Amino acid sequence: MRQVSMHRLSQFVFYIMGYLLLLEWLYPLKALTDIDNMYIFFIFLALPFLLHCLKLKTSLKTVLLVLYIIWATYFLYYSAFSFFNIQWIIAFISDVSQSIVSLFQLDINNMSFSFQTLLLFFLLWVMTYLIHYWVMIQRSIFLFFFLSVLYVTILDTFTPYNGDWAIVRLFIIGLLLLGNLTFFRLIQRESLFISPKQYSIWLLPLVFMIVLSSMLGFASPKFPAQWPDPVPFFVSYSEKFKDDKPSVNKVGYGLDDSTLGGDFIGDDTTVFVAKTSEKHYWKVESKSIYSGKGWYAEGNTRIESFDNGQAIPEGCCSQNVKQSKLLVDEVDVKLPYVHIPYAEPMAESTIISQDSERGANVSFLYTPMNNRVVSLDLEQQHIKLDRYRTVYRMPVFDKAKLQEVKGMPETELFRTYTELPDFTPNDEEVQSRLRQLAESITEGKTNWYDKAKAIEDYFDKPEFIYDHENIPYPKENQDFVEQFVFDTKRGYCDHFSTSMAVLLRTIGIPTRWVKGYTEGEYKKYEDGKIVYEITNNNAHSWVEVFFPNIGWVPFEPTKGYNNPTRFENTKSNTATQDKTPEQEKEATKKPEPKETEKNTPKTQTSFNDKVKVFIEKWSDNWQMVVASIGLIVLIVMALFMSRRRWLPYIWFWYFSRKDTEETFVKAYEVLLKQLQRSGLKRMQNQTLREYANFVDETYQINEMSELTFYYEKVVYRGENSMENWKQAKILWKKVMKTTIT
Repeated sequence: MRQVSMHRLSQFVFYIMGYLLLLEWLYPLKALTDIDNMYIFFIFLALPFLLHCLKLKTSLKTVLLVLYIIWATYFLYYSAFSFFNIQWIIAFISDVSQSIVSLFQLDINNMSFSFQTLLLFFLLWVMTYLIHYWVMIQRSIFLFFFLSVLYVTILDTFTPYNGDWAIVRLFIIGLLLLGNLTFFRLIQRESLFISPKQYSIWLLPLVFMIVLSSMLGFASPKFPAQWPDPVPFFVSYSEKFKDDKPSVNKVGYGLDDSTLGGDFIGDDTTVFVAKTSEKHYWKVESKSIYSGKGWYAEGNTRIESFDNGQAIPEGCCSQNVKQSKLLVDEVDVKLPYVHIPYAEPMAESTIISQDSERGANVSFLYTPMNNRVVSLDLEQQHIKLDRYRTVYRMPVFDKAKLQEVKGMPETELFRTYTELPDFTPNDEEVQSRLRQLAESITEGKTNWYDKAKAIEDYFDKPEFIYDHENIPYPKENQDFVEQFVFDTKRGYCDHFSTSMAVLLRTIGIPTRWVKGYTEGEYKKYEDGKIVYEITNNNAHSWVEVFFPNIGWVPFEPTKGYNNPTRFENTKSNTATQDKTPEQEKEATKKPEPKETEKNTPKTQTSFNDKVKVFIEKWSDNWQMVVASIGLIVLIVMALFMSRRRWLPYIWFWYFSRKDTEETFVKAYEVLLKQLQRSGLKRMQNQTLREYANFVDETYQINEMSELTFYYEKVVYRGENSMENWKQAKILWKKVMKTTIT
């Protein structure tokens, strides 16, 4: 009874210390991310240890943990519904299924927060099992202790997280755990029995020595840093980031875009909250004049007014563009501006004021040249709305029709949106250099759409990096695009979008630079719609390309962002409509291979191309690669560490199909290895009978000694192995099953 009590006490102590170690992995997430309600994850970390102490069956523990995860997910993301409302379950399943698709497409940005939370819960679950295995089975925690220290030190070095006290806590907890495990390994090896009182007598000096050494180490004088901070140290050696005009801006929507470049810092101030049916960008305005340093709006533009509830003038699509069903967005403004963010302007958009003070007594002004909408009161003065709705239809562009466009007449629109700066002596040289780059990127492309896509995809190459730190302004006689494309290749949305717009202009394709906000951050699912929070961090710029008889089509060149615009391809459905039967028959014939091709492996080129595409795609998403490798490693480690539980079932199946002379001997050897995995290691000078008695005493059974009796008759007396195996098989299975539980 004392031994059982001592075992439970040690198990409880080990789980407490393992839990405290795991908490050190969670604390940095609170400091470095915007994760709220961290107590939910703290509770989840404690649950597996508590369930292990209660000796519940694995199936019951799994059910309880899954139920907790479901409740936590509901509480965090779907609490607007009743828990027993089927709508939140449908929304949750939809989010998970869409996120799984995004995961396989390496589209990390489109994974829902609920799915990311599920992955975090799964990771924590695996880590708690690893702690259980290392502590209770292997009695060795040094590897995890070392990884924990390494994890905290790396975060302390390369992130804003301050790990000073975390290192102290890890030192104390880790040494306590290592000391206790060493003590219990010694007890197990020598088959000793101790009482809780004896254990406490041994524990007090250990605690005293560890606390004393920690205090001395923390209070003692220390050498100053022997090396500079590695991050600025590495950056300082790059000429690309030396800046003659240092400045740090705050991210957000601004009107002055005449000088692009420089660093910016994040700002999570909420601008507005939108309840939408479709994910889309929020457009505010576009600009057409590129100066070499930034963008200006066209001067002396005409302005059109429209009443509350009317469609934006000239905002409707061409007849050649398919449109979605009628959609309605509700916008609650938190940081009022005069300008009105609205959905894709190519589609029919109506703005309806729901202002708490003015209600419907609002009108609007629209500037066709820059697509800007502002709100007016009854006195025609600019006002800031606090609430409005937009009713609109989203365009669906047909790629086949876009690919038919190969040029257009030199109209006023064409000249305006293909204009390039001509202010300095080297502008012509810069344009020539950019034109050569654009032509090399679009080589072999015959239509505007394919050329635009080629340039859009060009900025997804590994050498281009999205960042908002260490970003220089261009030098006095240096073009903004020239600097980004040929020199730094490092920047944010303004760099990517401006570069794409200018490169397209150099080859005669009209473009304009567009500003607004991305869709925002998902908050919850409510009344059949998704609620997004749009902050200053969501301020963004992108590109629109003009296609005759179609209109302005959005493109998204910024690395890490996805174009929400809808495209469809009807070319495959219509490509054979106009062909005669003879033409179709001729088209389906396989061409005879050329003489030089007959001896060449057909898959060589395609395989190399696939490998190249695979490497480029994954190198652009290195975060996903690291996360995937880490997840695979954790799964493999979990399977390896838990082999004590699942491997016996494979051996049951294997030996049920074997009935030879060697079966008994092999089965007994398998059992010895399984017992060793369970923590019952056989000592070097220990006989089989002594070891069998030790196993029986530990598990409080008699089967191991009986099984060993049959085994010795086969090995030492040479009796019939098959006959003894028939009698010992049931005993063997019982001992194997005992090691599982």
